[in-house]
Amino acid sequence: MMNLSAGAKGLPNIDPNKQAAQIPPPESDHDFSGLSRLLRIVGGFSVVASMSVFLLQGWDSGNDIGRYYLLLSQSVLLALGGFLLSYLIKENKGARVFLGLALLSVTANITTLGALIYSFVQWDTALTDYPQMARWSASDTLSIGLALGSAIAVLVPVSIFGFKVMARPAAKVLAIAFLFANGLLLIPVRDTSFVAVLAGLMIFFTLAFNAQQSRGDAALRTLEGKFARLLLFVPSVILLVRSTWLYQVNEVLYTVLGLIVFMILRTLCQGLRGDSSMRRALDLASLPVAVVVAIPAASLLDNLLVTNITLPAFALIASALFFELAGRTAVAADRVSILCAASLLLSVSFLANLLFQYGPLAGILSCLAGLAVIIMGYWIAQRSIVLLGAMTSLLGFLSAIYALLGNIDLLSWSSLAVLGSLAIVIGSIVERHGVAIQLRIHDGLKRVQKISLHDRD
Repeated sequence: MMNLSAGAKGLPNIDPNKQAAQIPPPESDHDFSGLSRLLRIVGGFSVVASMSVFLLQGWDSGNDIGRYYLLLSQSVLLALGGFLLSYLIKENKGARVFLGLALLSVTANITTLGALIYSFVQWDTALTDYPQMARWSASDTLSIGLALGSAIAVLVPVSIFGFKVMARPAAKVLAIAFLFANGLLLIPVRDTSFVAVLAGLMIFFTLAFNAQQSRGDAALRTLEGKFARLLLFVPSVILLVRSTWLYQVNEVLYTVLGLIVFMILRTLCQGLRGDSSMRRALDLASLPVAVVVAIPAASLLDNLLVTNITLPAFALIASALFFELAGRTAVAADRVSILCAASLLLSVSFLANLLFQYGPLAGILSCLAGLAVIIMGYWIAQRSIVLLGAMTSLLGFLSAIYALLGNIDLLSWSSLAVLGSLAIVIGSIVERHGVAIQLRIHDGLKRVQKISLHDRD
């Protein structure tokens, strides 16, 4: 009797173990995967809750330094939980939950340490009456020094280890940026203007840093990588929230907050296609944000200067942001619409300034604004914008002349001498360059008429 194997018959050899491994798991196994995910989430938050309850028992007793060490120990326990799950149980998803909370606790600890330092050392005079829950105080330099040393010894390793698990390729760079951003919370200054500028600069730096890092590292575009990058914004957000909640809000803070929103919208747009509906919607949302930024910024400039320039400053700031928005807009029709809106804003604001600020300076500023609008109209081939700019310049010129004449005694010898000399100079210019001036005016009018062929109005 012949014993023919499968291979002898020309059939492939099949390993029963490999065949079993290739069989897809039944549907019930997928259900167990979802159940394990649910249990991991519930269990992780239950453990965190139990640690918090344990640490917060007796929270009202003792001094602020003792309570600070309880917060610090919570960071250690969270990091320890992540370490045990990652290296002993080899379960990275649960470890990331623990370490993400540990990284958040780093900022909470440094915020508390900053409050302790400020209770002992102030570089400004902005100390205010804190709510009881935000009041932290230290009595001597030794306790502050020990708390600072303990924070460095605990929070630096927790940050490095946390980012190694969340985004290993960029862990060192992210940890340095994270600790630097948190270090701003230790500066013993609570002046709203200083804090707003500091937090604004840090957020702008973080936006640029995140954009650069995410382009070169695919790991930072994963869910854990995005969370790691978002953590860099937390200290700056706490600075702004603390100033808004505990201190006097002023124009600097409003301006910085508006600029931050404008830059966030700009960053979101850079990750979208130029013709996508979402990007166009974000560009449209940036227009009112630019106006909101210009209002407190113009008020701030008006407070700093003697001359009232609120309306011109508002128009220039808003138009500059409109111009920046038009420069990065990919759709040509949207770009023209944004520049038309900027031109209209310039003309209306400077003409309104003529009504409220009578004088030669207001007229001269209106002339300059009108010239800028004329140039804008030629650039985007909009005859209506060119005419609007010409009207703005003309009204500004007439207003300046009227204001000057109102301040001059025409019957005095000096006025007569100046007017006579001016008439002689103008006559000489007309005689020497009159034909060239006439040709230029005629050529300009022809160009304005040709623009009507491309007028999109």
